[in-house]
Amino acid sequence: MIAAAFLATAIAAGTPVVAIVDEIQRNALEERTTSKDLPVILFTAVKMTIVRPEGYGKVFTAYCQGPPFVGRDHMWVGEAVTFRMPEESSQVWLDSLNVQYYMLEGSIPLAEAQRVFEEARVAAADDDGKLWGRSLYGSLMVVDPKTRDLVRNDLFTAKLPKEIVIANTAVVYEGMRTTMIPWTSLQGLTSAQRRRLLMHESWHRIQNDIGFPANSPNNAHLDTVDGRYWLQLELRALAAALRATGDARTAAIRDAVSFRAARRAAFPDAEKNERALENNEGLAEHTGWALRGTSAEESRLAFARQLDRIDPKTSFVRGFAYHTGPAYGLLLDTIAPGWTRKYKATDDLAAFTGIAAGAPNPDAYGGAELRTAEERRDREQRERVARFRARLVEGPVLELPMKDANFGFDPNGVTALGDAGNAYQTLEVTAPWGRISVDAGARIASDWNTAFVPAEDRAKLELKPGWKLVTGPRQGDLRLLRE
Repeated sequence: MIAAAFLATAIAAGTPVVAIVDEIQRNALEERTTSKDLPVILFTAVKMTIVRPEGYGKVFTAYCQGPPFVGRDHMWVGEAVTFRMPEESSQVWLDSLNVQYYMLEGSIPLAEAQRVFEEARVAAADDDGKLWGRSLYGSLMVVDPKTRDLVRNDLFTAKLPKEIVIANTAVVYEGMRTTMIPWTSLQGLTSAQRRRLLMHESWHRIQNDIGFPANSPNNAHLDTVDGRYWLQLELRALAAALRATGDARTAAIRDAVSFRAARRAAFPDAEKNERALENNEGLAEHTGWALRGTSAEESRLAFARQLDRIDPKTSFVRGFAYHTGPAYGLLLDTIAPGWTRKYKATDDLAAFTGIAAGAPNPDAYGGAELRTAEERRDREQRERVARFRARLVEGPVLELPMKDANFGFDPNGVTALGDAGNAYQTLEVTAPWGRISVDAGARIASDWNTAFVPAEDRAKLELKPGWKLVTGPRQGDLRLLRE
C-alpha cells in the first residue's frame, strides 16, 4: 500500500486547516495488481503547505486516483483550500478530506466566521429543541455583500451566485436550505444581538417544516391614521406588560388586546393579514429574543426599552410583526410556558394569552397626543404617496414579472399605495430573466406577481440570454418578454 507523507501530526485531528496547493504530481506512484485488465494503478500526489494555523508551515501530501478535484472543479497549483485534519494514518486519500476552496485573502476571516457559527450552535444547543420541537442549528452561511464571498459552517467557501439576493433570509443553495446572513449585518453587534439575529434567521430555515408557511400579505391599513394609532397604543400597552408582574401585567395585556380588537374592528381584513405576517416574521423575531442568551426577565425589559425607542416615522406595513411578535411571545413564555409547542399557523398571538378584550382606554397611554402626531404624519405621508404614484404608477415604468423571483428590501421603508400595492425605497430582485437593484423607488403589485421600476432605471437591468425589452401598454412603458 501507499504510505502518505503526513508531516503535520502536531495538529489535532478534526482541526480546520488552510493549505496552499504547491504541486500536483500525476502518475507519481503506482500500485501493481494481479488483474490482467488493470495490472497497474497510477495515483496522483497532491502536495500542500499548511498556512493556517499560522506559523506551522508543514507539508501535507494526499493521494487520489486520476486528476484531483475540489467539489466538481479541478484543483490547481496555487489555490488555497481548507479541510479538517484527519487522524494520523499511513494513507491519506484526497476524497476523504472533503476539501473546499478557501479565499485566503477573502473579506470574511475564517476564524471570525467560525466564532459566529459557534455562537449559533451554542444558542441552538441552549434551546435543545424546546421551542419548536427540533434544533434550530443547520446549514448556515455568511456572505460579504460587496465581494459575494461566502463561508458556510462546514468550511465550504465560494462566491455566491449573482442570481441569489444577499439578505437576512433562508435560501436553497447547493441543493440545501441554508440560513444566509450578510457579514455586514453582524458587525458592531453585541453577543446577544448576534444570537438574536442568528436564531431569527435560523427559524426561517425550518419554518415550513414546522407548519408556518412564509406568508407576507399586505397590511396597508397600518399606513392609515387609525391603523397606526391603534397599533402604537397596543405597543405601548405591551411595553407596560413586559415591565409588570401579577395583576398589573394582566391589566396591561388586556389593554393591548383591547387596542388590537379596536383596530381589527375598523379594518375587516386586518385580522387575517396581520396574523399571517405575525406568524412569519413575528415568530422568527420572538425566537431570536427568546434565545439571545440573557435571562427571561432581562429579555422582557430589553424589548420593552426597544418598544419605547420606535421611530414615530417608521412604517408598520411590513415591520409591525417585528414588534408585536416578540412582545406577545415573551409574555406568553412567562404566563403559558411551552406555548410554542401547541401554537399553530391559524392561531393568533393575542388570543393565545387567554385574556379577553375590554373597553379600550387610550388616555392611559397618551392617546390624544399620539393622534395629533399621526394626523400630522398623515399629511406628510399623502405627499410621499403622491410622489411615489407619480413615479411608479402614473409615469413610464419598466414591468418585471415576479414568478420564481427572489427579492430583498428594507421593511421599514415601505409605503402603501392602496390598490397599486406597496412602494419600496430600495429593492433588489433576481429572477429567471436576470437581476435589478434600485434605490430610488420601486413598486410591487398587491398580488405580488409584478414589480415596477421607473423606466429611466432600465440601465440597471441585467438581462439573461433569452429575454428582451419590448414596449409596454402606455407610451414610455417597457416590459420583459422571452425571445
